[in-house]
Formats: sequence, C-alpha cells, structure tokens
Amino acid sequence: MPYMDGLELARKLNQDYPNIYIMLCTGFDEFEYAKEAVHLEIKEYMLKPISATELSESLMKLKTTLDREREEKLNVKKLEDYFQEVLPKLQSNFFISLIEGRVREEDYERFLLDMKGPLFCCIIFHTSENDVPDGMNPLLLSMSVEREIKQRLVENCNCQEFIYMGNTILIMELHSEDEIAQLTDKCDRFCRWAWRIMGAAVTAGIGTVCNSLYDISISYEGGILPCPVRNETSHQYRRDRSQRVKKGGSLRRDKDAGAVSCHPCRGSGEDPERSHQRDRKAP
Repeated sequence: MPYMDGLELARKLNQDYPNIYIMLCTGFDEFEYAKEAVHLEIKEYMLKPISATELSESLMKLKTTLDREREEKLNVKKLEDYFQEVLPKLQSNFFISLIEGRVREEDYERFLLDMKGPLFCCIIFHTSENDVPDGMNPLLLSMSVEREIKQRLVENCNCQEFIYMGNTILIMELHSEDEIAQLTDKCDRFCRWAWRIMGAAVTAGIGTVCNSLYDISISYEGGILPCPVRNETSHQYRRDRSQRVKKGGSLRRDKDAGAVSCHPCRGSGEDPERSHQRDRKAP
C-alpha cells in the first residue's frame, strides 16, 4: 500500500476516530505484526487468502457487535431521559428530607451542587384556603400563586423551589445577611400583589439565616407561621411587631427575631396597596 502500511493507517484512524471498528486483511503472518494489530485494538485480523464465507462471517460478527453497542447506547439514552424526567421529583423528595432534618451531612450536596452560599435561609409561602375569591377552587388558586412565585421571585434568585405540606418553599442562597431586608420587602410586595390582583391571602415567613444547607431545617422551623387571623375591622396588612420593625419607613427584619411574617387580612374591601402606602407615610 503506497505512503503507509495497514498498521500505520489503523493507528491514524484510531487517533482521529477513537470508536472506529477496523478489520485488517493482510498477507503477513509474523507474530510482531499480529501483536501490533492487537495493540491497536483491531477488531478482526484476517490472513489472506480469504474466502467469501470467512469474509461474510467476519462482517456479520462485526455487525452483531455494532448492533449490541448501539442498543446499549439507546438504553443509556433512555435511562438519561428518564432520569431527567424524574429529577424534579427526586430533588423535591430530597429537599423535603433536608428541611425535615433527615439527610446525612455527607449526602446533602448531591442535589445542591450549584448552591455555594455562604449563607442560606428558608422562605415559606402559605395561601389561605379560607379566603378565596367567589367561585375559585382553593387548590387552583394555590397553584396559581406558586406559578407567580416562580416567575416573580425564583427566576431572579439562586434558589430551590418545591411544595411541602401545601406550602411553596424556597431555599435561598445569600451572600450576606443584608439581603434579608431585600427579601423581606420582596415577599411583602408579593403578598400585597397577590391580594390585590389575584384575591389570594398569602402569608410569607422567612426563617433564620444559617451558614450550611445541612442546618436549613432550623431555618424552616423559624419560618413556620401561624395561620393568618381574620380581622373584620382592620383592612391593613397585619405585621407581627415582635418579629419585624420599621426603619426609615420600610419594613426590615428584627435581628433578634426568628422569622419575618407578612399576610393580608380581609376586611370590607379596602385596597391593601393604599393601606400599605398609608403605613409608609405614618411616623
């Protein structure tokens, strides 16, 4: 063969196409030649002269091998597709175990590789089943609130979202404790928006900050809120003043508190946004 022999061609093909299958038909029966062919992982080594039957059998053998590998790759692809399909459920189950404190420290990073911290906290959103617009299914309203949380809060943050005990849970990644003030305002605005636009009485609780996801169950416990109290005479957003304080007219988290809470209370129909504006004007 001009320019190079069969072994040199096989060597170059292996370099350029690592998964190639090579059948070598040669008139050399020297041991060193055959040894080099084995080293190059040549699949079929045939000595001339070669009959049609031998060639056909070798080709069929190669075809069987290729078909088997192709089937295995397809099975792997199916498994990968299935894994991607069930991954959200696996993650949700993992997060539930995480906030319940049932995950070992050496295992908790498996599904949270993109959350580096250094700080974390848990936010709990609860949609009241008692205060719903007329004709609205409470479950559908809760699902609508969850969708809006994903679009308005989750997309702009590095966090994990899942459903637990009928509530929407966010595990938030924080860079500093100062971000809690911003989260408080965002949650407060969202609760007001949900009430004004959707008619949904949404309660948001922000748990204490922790420096490890392994301790996120502590933050979850700190963010659990009591059920919103109905107040027929008050049209303002109720605030737990033992957990929240005002600073310069804006809502902030009390550093000594375990959680932040905010929820609307239904009254005679006053727009909660006006109530919020009045609160900010008050000394």
